[in-house]
Amino acid sequence: MIKINITPRQMEMFIGRMLRVGVFTSCIVAVLGGVMYVVQYGGNSVDFSEFTAAMAVESIGEVINGVLVLDAVSVIQLALLILLATPILRVVFSILAFMIERDYLYVFITLVVLIIIVFNIFNG
Repeated sequence: MIKINITPRQMEMFIGRMLRVGVFTSCIVAVLGGVMYVVQYGGNSVDFSEFTAAMAVESIGEVINGVLVLDAVSVIQLALLILLATPILRVVFSILAFMIERDYLYVFITLVVLIIIVFNIFNG
């Protein structure tokens, strides 16, 4: 059996840092994508007489492929995916923290929350 010596306070500090890093990273990527968007599409004229919906994210693979070819829309979508992943990672690390504390009721409750979040992401 592996013994882990992490105090609840250390885990709280880690989770807080992770949330700050996730949000900060998402902001930086979004600003970078916004600048790229202005550079790539800033000269285009916009026709407001007809509504056209923005491209939705089809798959994470498509976003990654778009980022690799420096597509501005894909970079902005990556920022949104990072922002969405941040609280999900918080739930995952909360499960780990409760497991370390051997608080199995909260492990179960947090696992149910994670299942609900993932289910709604893919079926929402």
